[in-house]
Amino acid sequence: MLQKPKKYLDYKHYFKDYDNYLLNKFFLVKKDCWDLLMFHKNGNYIQKMGHYYKEDILAYTKILRLN
Repeated sequence: MLQKPKKYLDYKHYFKDYDNYLLNKFFLVKKDCWDLLMFHKNGNYIQKMGHYYKEDILAYTKILRLN
């Protein structure tokens, strides 16, 4: 059963995309519907367009923590 996205918003790990900022600045640029966008609290981010795997998430998390 699908849940509404607002149930996932905890403002610690999941955030609302106010005024579609992330959609317009990151996702619509290359017009890809699959995208991984990870932010670090220091402002660094990693974006991967297209399909991604659990290994990608683990590797990118490690990279962001080191920077």
